[in-house]
Parts: sequence; structure tokens; C-alpha cells
Amino acid sequence: HKAGSISLDEARTRWFEQRSHDPDITAAGITQAQSMAAGLRDALREAGVVLACSPMKRALRTAQALAEALSAPVLVQPDMFEVGGIYGKRRDDGKGFHEASGYTPKELKSEFAFADTSLLPPD
Repeated sequence: HKAGSISLDEARTRWFEQRSHDPDITAAGITQAQSMAAGLRDALREAGVVLACSPMKRALRTAQALAEALSAPVLVQPDMFEVGGIYGKRRDDGKGFHEASGYTPKELKSEFAFADTSLLPPD
């Protein structure tokens, strides 16, 4: 290894230690979503679109701007997420990853009132 370099295994371990299985978006991301919603509002209303998104927090936070701009619900699609599912750091030894559970419909509705959770498994 060159000075200051790390192995692929070490890089993977560090990545898993720092990663969140369901990260939120940044303040800049919220501003961008609001700008997008303002710019698309009239065209989306005219087209009569139905809003849908993944149950991931970052997708819901982005969709929130559109939901508010259109005064419309967002259908939460349970199968819209990363290939292979949602993964988090292993709880037992912190190495590798495991399948992480998402939010229940009740938890989603408490934070995202606009979310139509009818397609999600019941609480």
C-alpha cells in the first residue's frame, strides 16, 4: 500500500460504520426540492399526475415539496428502494450488513402526513 492508503476491506468497514440505512436529505436538498416543485407545479397539475415515491426518508422528504405544491397525497410504493433492499450495519459485531426494517405506516404518517401508506404492510 502507498502511505495513507487503505485496503478495500478497511474502506468497506469504514463506509458501513458511517452510513445510515435511511439518510435524510440536506437543507440544500430541501431547497432544491422546493424549487423543483415550484417550477413543475402548473405542468404537473395540468397533466393530472399521481405522485409516488419510495418509503425511504430522502424520497419522502423530496416528494413532500411536490405534495405541498400540488395539495396532493404521495403514494408510498413499498418496492421502490435500492436493489436488494434496505441495509444497515450489523448489530452483533458491526461488521458487514443486514437487512434493515423500514418505517411502519404509522411511523411514516406521523412524520409525513401527506403519505398514502395504503400499499405498505400493516403495522
